[in-house]
Amino acid sequence: MSMGIKEDQIGDLSEPLSWDQTTLNDTFRTLDQIRRGQVRGSQGHNLSGGGAKVGEKDGKIIPGRIIASWNSGQDDLGAGDTYPNILSFVKALNDLSRKSMGSDMDYLDAVQAMPRVFVAGVDVYVHPRAVYFVAAAQVSMDQASGVAAIEAGQGRGHYVPAGGFRQATSVLLDKLALMEKGAKVDKTRVAIPGSKDAYAFILDELLQMDRVLEEQELGAAAKEDVKGHNPEEHREPQMRAYFSARRETLRDLGKEVDQIGSDENARAAAATLRAVLGGLPKRTEVQHMFGSVDPHGTDHALGLAIDIYKGLGKGSAYTNSGFKNFQGVIRIVIDRWGDDTNSYEPPYEPIPKTLRLKYATELSPGQARSLTRLLRERADDLEAEIRKTVDTPATLFGLTDHEVRVALAKARKDLDKLRKQAHLAFTSRSAIFGKILHTSKLRRQLPNPVLETMVIQHEQLKEASLVAKTIAPDRLLWLLDDRIEGLDAAATLAAESAQVLDAAAVESAKIEDIAMQFDATLSQQYLDRYKIAKSDWESKSKAEKADPEAKQEWREEKAIGKRSLPLPKKTKTAHKNVVKQLDRTNTRRAEAFAGFTRAGPDAGRLSLNTIRNELSDMLIEATWAHDRNEQDALVSSLRGGGLKKWLTAMEDEERGFYDQPEVMIQAMDSVRGHVAKYEGDPNDPHDDVFGREVKAGHHWQVAALEIGPGQDNILASDKNYADALERDMRARSPADIERILEVMAESEGGRTILAGQGGGAANFRSTLAKVLNGDAEAEAMLERVRTKVLEPYENLSGEEAELKHGMRQRGYYL
Repeated sequence: MSMGIKEDQIGDLSEPLSWDQTTLNDTFRTLDQIRRGQVRGSQGHNLSGGGAKVGEKDGKIIPGRIIASWNSGQDDLGAGDTYPNILSFVKALNDLSRKSMGSDMDYLDAVQAMPRVFVAGVDVYVHPRAVYFVAAAQVSMDQASGVAAIEAGQGRGHYVPAGGFRQATSVLLDKLALMEKGAKVDKTRVAIPGSKDAYAFILDELLQMDRVLEEQELGAAAKEDVKGHNPEEHREPQMRAYFSARRETLRDLGKEVDQIGSDENARAAAATLRAVLGGLPKRTEVQHMFGSVDPHGTDHALGLAIDIYKGLGKGSAYTNSGFKNFQGVIRIVIDRWGDDTNSYEPPYEPIPKTLRLKYATELSPGQARSLTRLLRERADDLEAEIRKTVDTPATLFGLTDHEVRVALAKARKDLDKLRKQAHLAFTSRSAIFGKILHTSKLRRQLPNPVLETMVIQHEQLKEASLVAKTIAPDRLLWLLDDRIEGLDAAATLAAESAQVLDAAAVESAKIEDIAMQFDATLSQQYLDRYKIAKSDWESKSKAEKADPEAKQEWREEKAIGKRSLPLPKKTKTAHKNVVKQLDRTNTRRAEAFAGFTRAGPDAGRLSLNTIRNELSDMLIEATWAHDRNEQDALVSSLRGGGLKKWLTAMEDEERGFYDQPEVMIQAMDSVRGHVAKYEGDPNDPHDDVFGREVKAGHHWQVAALEIGPGQDNILASDKNYADALERDMRARSPADIERILEVMAESEGGRTILAGQGGGAANFRSTLAKVLNGDAEAEAMLERVRTKVLEPYENLSGEEAELKHGMRQRGYYL
């Protein structure tokens, strides 16, 4: 408590009390240094974000960032299921740092080594094991950028959404200043080699930004859409005004770019362009901010999550700051006025009034856009609706205090029941598959693709049964959805395969019957021939019968005659055995394939769909009944002005609540940064239990960081990291993998990994070789990357190195 931790957030301290004194001292030291803001990252960024807040004021403890985040329960923090107390959280940071970055690297050391990378136009710090996945997201964005040279990966920059335009312009201004300054040679200044191309690249990027912002300005009146950008996304009025004032001059400069001719001319042109650009709007004036390594959650603290493009509303109120803060309000809006969205035109999409929304990720990007508009249009009505009940907050959602308590108690009881049912449902289905897999006579009846699917389903069901009783309710819902989808897909594959095999079995039976009939027909033919031969032999004279050739011919005919006897018993038996074997095979095959039916989502007494729907209803009812704290907070927010501030932000059409660009959402969703525990369609962003979508806020979880039994995450073991790499790489073509490696090579952190060094290099090359079918292919790809992205920059120095290395960081190859 002396550190500022609230009494109700101290939690259960039994775990730290069991540690040895060295571990306890180590953990306290780490916590104290983070709390005091004494930890700085690899490039000098302040990890704490709150060092100045530490201390006392009027005798009251002012907590640092980590303490404030713990007290407020940000992300996965707060005393509860994930961490019983803050010391356990800090110890997990130390443990995972050592596992992933070296046994001698505690968390304080690991933070110093977090590499800096660029994504979507901004620089962030991430864990070395996240570098590949961030680069993968950038490549996916580039391929949908709408700029041919960027889509083709020609070293002409990267996709940047409008929210990153201020940061991008700031970096480009620095490069122009460097070009204007020139390189020092024998006490004089001359143009830096490569300035001509650098100037053309910079001007081209500025003109692309201008086109996007002009489209924002024109809206529906725009002559044509700028591919990869939507006028409703990342609206930046200050940057629009900035570029609008310079548009004509920039476009005139664009017409003259081909006339630059030399690096020296480019030096003068850079000075002109820099003067045209002048001073940027202050960072506090633009609407989108970003950040990465920060201790307000495990993912952020360890560099596995990025807060990207937080929408800043009026009065510093964050717009896309997360669905959970006002989900009760949003449910009211949809329930009362959701039908309004039916009349919205594209790119808006209708939101069903009946949608009992719990997660913002349930909305499509078009529906999220509609929700922004609906909130804006109904802000006054919403405030009036809530004010009707402000003096009787217990009935805000149509429930009395007693009904709230009863509903929550029932929800807890129902949850325990549903958890047990889910455990039994997963266990019984896993047992069905397990029995088949351990019975060789049945297992042999399954073709390899079906057998592999059964093995995967068996393992996933077994794992699901282990966590069903303890997993958080929302995670259990995701897990049920995932298993239902997986079992349905497996059943479809099995049914298609069974149909093919059944048809083959019918054909086999027909062939055997034909063989039997053929043997009988052949026997009759032999008999007829024998009868003729016998008659002919008997009609011969004694002298004719003595002829050796005649005798030999008769012996042959008698041999044929033997074949004409009724089919030998062994032949008949052989035919019967074949038929029996076909019948047995058909029976076993049917039994093996029936496992997919018996393990289906709705098979048996425990239907997964029923459990899933009951759990969903229970969660929604519990939310409508409303946790007392959330309800009180909502009313307090209304009384204190917080809700009014948020609603005021909603009224501004320039500040969309859900405004993350679709290109960025889809690119980040395409990244398979999670351990391949929950397999599925690699192109489906919903095929595992970890949500990564940023459309509901600003948090991108690059890789899932599960804390608990097994620690199934990419920091817990080298194998987990390799599994996640393989999962992503196998979802991409070799050409795309090569582009990802090129983007990695643009940053120092990526170059370290490609050189086989650091925590991000563990199993990296071996995984690459495994996916590319051999060391030779992997080495050939790495050599091409070295030739294109590394070698041209290896022997540079001075201002030339500074310019070209800086441009390469942003994807420009001079």
